[in-house]
Amino acid sequence: MESVKWDEKYIAVEENVELRVLGLYPANKTPGIPVLIISGLATLVESFQDVIYEISRQSAVYFIETRDRFTSRITGKAKYDIPAMGGDIVKIIETLGFKEKSYVLMGYSFGASIMSDCYANLKEKPKCLIFMEPTPEFHYPWWSLIIIRLLGKPLYRILRPVAKWYMRSFYINTAEDNEMAVISGRSLDNADPEKLKNTILAIASYKVWPKLEGVTCPSLVVGTSKDSLHVPEDILRMVKELRNCTYIDMETNLRTHSPDMGRLVYNYIRDLDR
Repeated sequence: MESVKWDEKYIAVEENVELRVLGLYPANKTPGIPVLIISGLATLVESFQDVIYEISRQSAVYFIETRDRFTSRITGKAKYDIPAMGGDIVKIIETLGFKEKSYVLMGYSFGASIMSDCYANLKEKPKCLIFMEPTPEFHYPWWSLIIIRLLGKPLYRILRPVAKWYMRSFYINTAEDNEMAVISGRSLDNADPEKLKNTILAIASYKVWPKLEGVTCPSLVVGTSKDSLHVPEDILRMVKELRNCTYIDMETNLRTHSPDMGRLVYNYIRDLDR
């Protein structure tokens, strides 16, 4: 898109951890409020390109790649749990210099849990939160965690096609929402095996529920009722527990990863000011 400029920067969030942040900026001289997007587990920016470009027609967009991503620069040992990643977001927002209610924070899938977890620690709170297909808890089969712990890194190339087959056969509604299979397959193909293993083991028992009562700003929750990977019942419970919450069902990942999602985001932000 010729009217949009972009850049990338690495931000130090700990002494031994740097994360990549991609920025897209509209040519509009009076752009809307910036939107910061926290990516999902191993999720590629390419899966969000239509959403990002649509939002960036109106507002600056910052796509934050979490420490599980192959793009993160980590030396030595590091934590991969949700609180550690939430601390990363706090540091990035401080580094970018955003003030109270001067930005919007948006999280996809496990990025939404990171967003919820770090909200209380943000010195400068966002104007609103946007939860895109949130994952408030993680439903990994117990046996899969044993395999991941023992074989996740050394046999990743062998396990990857098995994981794709298992997800398509038992978790993903390929008949009505095949885009989820495309997105998850792309993520697995480009994941860092060691970081992915460490992250899954660190977040497997996490539940976001106690954090929701502390969210005080307006929230938009976007669900996909035909997506069985992001459990609809968990998302609806989240909607009930968040105060000042709006819920919209976009049904499929094909829609949530299309320009429709971008338009939904800036229309929601615009309506908050009415």
